[in-house]
Amino acid sequence: MQAKLTDAIREGGEVTPVDRDLQTLLEKLRTVRPQAEAVVEDLVAELRHSTRRLEPGTAREVMRSYGLSFETLPGETPEPGNNPAPAPPPAPTP
Repeated sequence: MQAKLTDAIREGGEVTPVDRDLQTLLEKLRTVRPQAEAVVEDLVAELRHSTRRLEPGTAREVMRSYGLSFETLPGETPEPGNNPAPAPPPAPTP
């Protein structure tokens, strides 16, 4: 029992410094995120410009190869191989 208590006390003391490190890293991510979003927006604009003369399906395939994803909107026919988003679960009954 004493060993468990000792382990719990030791592990409890490790939580605070790790939590502090996590908060520091999250703050760094918050400061870098706007720059990262700007780079992504520039990349997408460049991809759209570079593929503007391609057939729409081909252009989407090129953009998918760079990690972009496309959503099938209501009323649109999904492209072959493009899995539509699953239907939302039914609302719970009261």
